[in-house]
Amino acid sequence: MKLKGVKGGSSVRILIILFMLPISVWAGTFRDDFEDGDLEGWKVLNGTWQVKDGELTARHAAISPPARIEWEVALLADCTFEADVRFEAILSNRAWVMMLFRPDQVWHYLAFRINRDGDGVVKSEFCCPSRASVQTPFPVFLNRWYHLKATLVGDILTVEVDDKLIHTNDWSDDNIPTTGTLGFAIGGGEGYIDNVVISGPGVPDGGPGELSVTPYGRLTTTWSRLKAYGELP
Repeated sequence: MKLKGVKGGSSVRILIILFMLPISVWAGTFRDDFEDGDLEGWKVLNGTWQVKDGELTARHAAISPPARIEWEVALLADCTFEADVRFEAILSNRAWVMMLFRPDQVWHYLAFRINRDGDGVVKSEFCCPSRASVQTPFPVFLNRWYHLKATLVGDILTVEVDDKLIHTNDWSDDNIPTTGTLGFAIGGGEGYIDNVVISGPGVPDGGPGELSVTPYGRLTTTWSRLKAYGELP
């Protein structure tokens, strides 16, 4: 599209192109590898959490209530949530590390968790006061890292372990919270968490695990390239 008879038409054209870009340009990615040794950006709600050798950890024998920690950023509805997790010790008849979606103060949440319960299981669940769950057998061993990835779009949660699709479930019939933050919970054992990655609309770019912390980094990069090259092909 050419803008004829307008002074500074090239700049106007750049602005128009920017606003025509998909809204995903404003999506961000937050990373925390805990190499900074602290809990900045996280809020402890229960239990004792610490950063040890560059890994987030809690040792919590109780199943209920579990040790619980939340990200301090309040999210919009949709996101992708990833982390590496492992069990160091089992302190009860079962142990689990849980990724929490949209939890509130009265313990309503949607969750994805990996359980050391018998041979192991991966479970997605909604709680409370009613409880609904979907679970898939999955072998879980001590002192082994597992990469958990969950994508929540609307009421549909898709979960993966070590890049393997485990299950997808539609929670639209369970009245789950529509917005909220993210977090972790550990119960019945000693668990470790590392390499947290959160991405989606409304997520701020950066974090302790990001080499370059620039708010709205993707938009800035796009603007710089457009200014450098002038007209797009």
